[in-house]
Amino acid sequence: MHAAGILEDNTVSKLEWTSFARVQAPKVEGSWNLHTLTQDRPLDFWVIFSSVASLVGNPGQAAYGAGNAYADALAHHRRMQGAPALSINWGPWKGEGMSSQHTHNLYRRWGLLPIDPSEGVEMLGQLLSIDIGQAWAAPLDVDLLMERSAESPHLSLMAELVGGPKGRIPSPGGKAVANEASKLKDLPDDQRQAAVLEHVADLVRSVTGMEASEPVRVDARLETIGVDSLLTVDLLNALSRFFGLNLPATILINCPTIELLAKYLCEEIARNQKPDHTLLLDRSVPGGADLLNSSVSVSP
Repeated sequence: MHAAGILEDNTVSKLEWTSFARVQAPKVEGSWNLHTLTQDRPLDFWVIFSSVASLVGNPGQAAYGAGNAYADALAHHRRMQGAPALSINWGPWKGEGMSSQHTHNLYRRWGLLPIDPSEGVEMLGQLLSIDIGQAWAAPLDVDLLMERSAESPHLSLMAELVGGPKGRIPSPGGKAVANEASKLKDLPDDQRQAAVLEHVADLVRSVTGMEASEPVRVDARLETIGVDSLLTVDLLNALSRFFGLNLPATILINCPTIELLAKYLCEEIARNQKPDHTLLLDRSVPGGADLLNSSVSVSP
């Protein structure tokens, strides 16, 4: 049984090879050594304690997720050779362990609940009695997982595994969110800027699994506060849904801080307030081409 592992959380942009190798070693070298040293022995079981991180990814844990994915693949490799193997993609465990409170909060937001140690031991016993090469083990809030999978593409696999419906699922709080966002249009400019900044900061906290009261720097680059490539889609969807705007996919590249995001959103809200007096002319209409080539003034 292999249960070794270490964490050195960091965003991909700041990940160095030495750190990557340290995190990979227990999973990659450890599981391979266990494989080579036991492949000629008659075994009742051969088990890797993997992580759900290799299925959905965790912010800041690219190396850890990749290492666990290697261990998952090795279990399937062994079974193809006729050797016993099981890789268990565990969710977070209650109590002291490798997962931080930040990770626990994020998992809860995704509908993955922490595993009670006594229940985990029971799960292990059940899994050992099943002829299977890989298993995902975690208590679930299925309704929350279904809702989040509609907003977060990386959760769609998990939703499919538990029999979730395909397609987007409306958020139950959508109407309330829309009403809240619409109030921003009626605020004076200075109050709107402050309110939008606060809402964007709250959404960043929610997406990254921070506590609601946790301070966050509005001038810091998003990747430095936990919004990695995995969570950019979540944040983009959350912003679009809350503010009721069709935001470009490049917005988080062009506006890489909360402060810049809030400024852009304020400009979009103000722009959408203005009535559109654009005159559309069709060249196929007689005289339309001449009008398009001349100056046209339209008054509201």
